[in-house]
Amino acid sequence: MSIPSGAAAAGDRKKVALLYHELRPQGSAYSYVLPCARFEQQLRMMAELPATSYEPIVTFDDGHVSNYTYALPALEASGRSAFFFITAGWTGVRPDYMDKTQLRALHTAGHGIGAHGWTHTLLTQCSAADLRHELVDARSALEDAIGAPVTSLSLPGGRSNAAVIEACHEAGYTTVWTSVPGAVKSSSEATVGRFNILAGHSDAFLQRLLDPASGELARAARVGRWKAMAQRVMGDAAYARLWALLNRKEGDATDPGAQRVDGAL
Repeated sequence: MSIPSGAAAAGDRKKVALLYHELRPQGSAYSYVLPCARFEQQLRMMAELPATSYEPIVTFDDGHVSNYTYALPALEASGRSAFFFITAGWTGVRPDYMDKTQLRALHTAGHGIGAHGWTHTLLTQCSAADLRHELVDARSALEDAIGAPVTSLSLPGGRSNAAVIEACHEAGYTTVWTSVPGAVKSSSEATVGRFNILAGHSDAFLQRLLDPASGELARAARVGRWKAMAQRVMGDAAYARLWALLNRKEGDATDPGAQRVDGAL
């Protein structure tokens, strides 16, 4: 698996992975939804970064249909590739999520496809049988959908432990993507951190994040570690309630909040 980046990236330039979820023309109060115009502006900003900046890697989690409807044409216009991590059990089943034809179109256009579990259940909550279903069955279904190997997985909710990481490798994933940001030095790293882009993040903040001299990435990594500690101390259910409140999560009867917790507040 090669980590995708901008078309003009220098081969030895360190990278920073950015995590997106859903795009909408008008945006939303829900912080995980980005207005299309903001995403397009961020892509333009990425194209104009100086050579001293980190090279951004664009990733999306979950498989929302807006990734195909809005993100794909914006990425094509900018000449930038991205990686899409798909909740396999939602594909072609849940309203507003991509189907197999759309996944194949992303793959054919040169974008990466990875797994994001089968149901978005936190992997640390799974029994051995459930963990195999979330990892192995998801990989198999996505490979059937796109006709190509799937060897990369992003952790639902960013949750992992030693047993989960071992199960990921046993299931055939060579790269596991987390929710704690950090610089990517090699295209073959076994674990890749990401920074979660929210609607409230300004272009100026994003520029600082991608500027090695600013120290913003190091601060973001510290915050990511604090949040991971808070998750462990509070427990998943209490953290889920706090996350939903702070991010103004929209209600979804088919998507219980306890199972839909991502890596950032």
